[in-house]
Amino acid sequence: MRGPKHSARKGKTPVLTAEEARQLLDSVDVTRKVTLHDGTEIEEPLLVGLRDRALIGLMVYTFARVGAALRMRVEDYYIQGRRDWVRLHEKGGKLHTLPCHDNLDRYLEEFVAAAGLAKDAKGPLFRTVRDRTAYLKNGGMLETAQQMTAHESPRTTGLYDRRSDDVSLDEVEKITI
Repeated sequence: MRGPKHSARKGKTPVLTAEEARQLLDSVDVTRKVTLHDGTEIEEPLLVGLRDRALIGLMVYTFARVGAALRMRVEDYYIQGRRDWVRLHEKGGKLHTLPCHDNLDRYLEEFVAAAGLAKDAKGPLFRTVRDRTAYLKNGGMLETAQQMTAHESPRTTGLYDRRSDDVSLDEVEKITI
């Protein structure tokens, strides 16, 4: 015996308004000020911000699921005709292709160019940040990092401590033969 079929009339996923989406995209810092040796300040691209804006833009302008966006490879952002397109790898192995909104096209283009990803077509489009141990490198304590990450053992936190991986040229030059 089967019960009656139930179909939801309204989803549970919160939806951003157009104004909220614009505010979110505009809030992402995509440049940072750098002071040169002569004291001159310039702005340079901030790769993490460009990546985050491109990822959020992709989800806003295509309604992509997070999983589909994160499964994208560089080659999944491509030109067809005279228009840029994105290919999303959805649940169940389904492929979904969409033309890029002008804003999304600009976000992706700026990110791919700044990250130098064009040469790595088979690589992931949205990559993790390389330096996740900035807290420790900036003088943070391993025990505090353990509490922040909710690791049960300091040994687990220690696995992510990459401070000893940085061997400077000055140290290497101390080798005298």
